[in-house]
Amino acid sequence: MEAAGRRALSVQTDVADAASCQALVDAAMAEFGRVDILVNNAGVGTAVPATRETPEQFSQVIDINLNGDYWMAQACGRVMQPGSSIINISSVLGITTAGLPQAAYAASKAGVIGLTRDLAQQWTGRKGIRVNAIAPGFFASEMTDTYPPGYLESQQARIPAGRKGDPREPGRDAGVPGLRRRRVRHRADPRGRRRHDHHLSRCTASVTSPRSSCGSG
Repeated sequence: MEAAGRRALSVQTDVADAASCQALVDAAMAEFGRVDILVNNAGVGTAVPATRETPEQFSQVIDINLNGDYWMAQACGRVMQPGSSIINISSVLGITTAGLPQAAYAASKAGVIGLTRDLAQQWTGRKGIRVNAIAPGFFASEMTDTYPPGYLESQQARIPAGRKGDPREPGRDAGVPGLRRRRVRHRADPRGRRRHDHHLSRCTASVTSPRSSCGSG
């Protein structure tokens, strides 16, 4: 970012710890003087049968995926000004199931959706802070790298379109100033398409844009 002429600040943070989240926001305020956008994207997952999952395994997922979103939103909500935006990254597994035993992960991501709705009704009208959630499908990541062989491919039949997209399809700028079209590396999309690396980031940019100022919750 600095090479592109932007200012950047790196702060090691444990999102499961409320004090650590507050320290991150304090550091951002000291460096930049404001916080305009929060993207809650920290997350972990397990695939453990419910009869064998330990309290520690379950709690760790909830502490990071759900509680972490809340502590970060709380700390930012204290300093954000009207027009600010919070994006919580949920998951399609917060809405439906997908075959693996992921009770903790599914519960945490469903909780993120409920948390988003409540913070939106608390803050959007009174403080002018929009709060939204994005529930993506599978993206290639360290988490999906641990899935059993063939699992991701087994989910392709659940895609209504039933087809793969054109890997040459250009990305769109979503109407966000400064977000230009460019050629990027592609990753295989196990859900029946090939997904661009920038799909989720562009969706996030679109939701945080002032052009989406009426959308919250």
